Amino acid sequence: MRYRRYIISSSFKMAALFGLLLSISIGASIYIFTRLNQIFEHNTDIKIATLIAILAMVLVILISFFISIFVVNTLNHIAKTSVSIMSTGDLTQRIQLESHWDDLSNLAHVLNALLEKIEYLMNDIKLVSDNIAHDLRTPLTRLHNHLQTLDQKFQNRETTQALQESEHLLTVFHALLRISYLEHSKQELSRKNHEISQLIHDACALYEPMFDNNIFLSVEVEQASLYIDRDLIFQALVNILDNCVKHAFGNTFIEISGKKYAQKYLILIKDQGQGVPIDIHDKIFERFYRHDSSRTQAGSGLGLSLVKAIIERHHGAILSSPNQPKGLTMHITLPLYQYHQPLD
Repeated sequence: MRYRRYIISSSFKMAALFGLLLSISIGASIYIFTRLNQIFEHNTDIKIATLIAILAMVLVILISFFISIFVVNTLNHIAKTSVSIMSTGDLTQRIQLESHWDDLSNLAHVLNALLEKIEYLMNDIKLVSDNIAHDLRTPLTRLHNHLQTLDQKFQNRETTQALQESEHLLTVFHALLRISYLEHSKQELSRKNHEISQLIHDACALYEPMFDNNIFLSVEVEQASLYIDRDLIFQALVNILDNCVKHAFGNTFIEISGKKYAQKYLILIKDQGQGVPIDIHDKIFERFYRHDSSRTQAGSGLGLSLVKAIIERHHGAILSSPNQPKGLTMHITLPLYQYHQPLD
């Protein structure tokens, strides 16, 4: 929405400026012609020359005004299409222009050719990725099954470790596939209206038995019905709670709050764990990124990447910030309203 407000504002300001200049110019021209008509009342040649000059000036102003409107509208159309492509990831969209004589139309044609080339390359990459995923899924599953059988028949430390490594590899592989499907809109979401407060309580109820006597949970959420895929949002909440539990130490509090805020629903999940330095808060959502303090914990470094993909798939946003006096705060925003246009 930030881009759209800027586009409307620039168009309005440009049109208002030219409208003001046009009004001033026409008014000044009428005044000058009236005065000259009075001064040179009996000189027809001067009156005609003055009238022609004024008409020429007004014509130039009008042409400039319409050219400026054309330029602004064209640039806004290019920007609107670009924002739509960035927000939806739909590379099949193209910049539609009716004119072909100006430099902006030439720029639009070049951008369309660039988009076509990018779409072709991305389709190639997706095709290769899909083929690799299809080719690897079966042998990885077979390898895991063989190791499972081997561990059952000849169990020792080596077979157990090999089985654990294969399970970890399959977990990472499936997580990568799911993130890819979410990011590229391949996975169809089962959206319905769900009570978000109940969903948060259900996620907490799942993890509450894992809390020991040193972990205290506080939940204060406002009721709201959100148009979401319940299973995916539930998984996102559980992944964050899992991180909170993994990094908890000593007497620690986990606070979860939820409230309506500016046409959105804001969820805050605060823990009092080790936290991360302020300069790497954006990196924790990258695939396989693990801070030094978390390398001793079990995990693949894909949990928060999956959370980010789920939230953004719902047209929401997630970011982190330091919790005071220690720990981490996750900020999740989800749209309160139901989209009228298809999101998938």
